[in-house]
Amino acid sequence: MKHIAQLIGFSIFGFILHELAHLLAALSLGHEAIIRINSVSVLTNPPTFDRILIDLAGPLMTIALAAVGLWGVMSRNSV
Repeated sequence: MKHIAQLIGFSIFGFILHELAHLLAALSLGHEAIIRINSVSVLTNPPTFDRILIDLAGPLMTIALAAVGLWGVMSRNSV
């Protein structure tokens, strides 16, 4: 049961970081944006390249978190 609670906690934490990555990318590119429960809305009309960067920020954060998690499991022989 302990591991299930940890898995749920890490999933929620990862979800929040994923959305925050979208928000921070938009703000760092100079666009106004708001975060909601399951999305980030850019209030300005960004150019296509900025939109691509904003859209990629969340998945890249998720991949980075997965890599850190894999490293943590592999380095402790927790598989």
